[in-house]
Amino acid sequence: ALNEADYTRLEDVCRSGCIDVIGEIGLDYHYEGAPREMQKEALKAQLELAVSMNKPVSLHERDACGDMLEILSPFKGRLRGVMHCFSGSPGKAEQFLKLGLYISFSGVLTFKNARQAVETAAAVPHEKALIETDSPYMAPEPLRGKRNQPDYVLYVAQKLGEIWNISPQEAARQTCLNAQTLFFGQQN
Repeated sequence: ALNEADYTRLEDVCRSGCIDVIGEIGLDYHYEGAPREMQKEALKAQLELAVSMNKPVSLHERDACGDMLEILSPFKGRLRGVMHCFSGSPGKAEQFLKLGLYISFSGVLTFKNARQAVETAAAVPHEKALIETDSPYMAPEPLRGKRNQPDYVLYVAQKLGEIWNISPQEAARQTCLNAQTLFFGQQN
């Protein structure tokens, strides 16, 4: 659990200019390692810090969508961020998009059994999508089972381009512009 001194240190690091994004923060109910109430309180404090420091967030959510949406709702219009490694349904993605968040897709998008991820990627507006590797996990096809690495994001761009019916280069260009807008405030 983080204490007041930990949050003060985080605030000092944010002010120093050493970081551009606060994350990966969020809720994970898949394993019961950390009590849910502790996770929720930590997330709220981290979101308040992000807003006060004008920093975007990278959000992790696993088996906690309802609580995540409830916590994020009061931050609508005040918070910039991305739902990292998103694997939820198009409906869940829509709820996060309504809060102004981006949706990021990982190597999961390339998996043969990733029907829901493909449906979600098709539904997300091009200007609100990002791609990532989530290294060292979830290497994309055809490298599944290997240790993931950043240059494998090419496979995610290829799959996203296929889903959107555009070239992989155009999918990469669009998601790069989106990342610049989200993380550095540059408009695409």
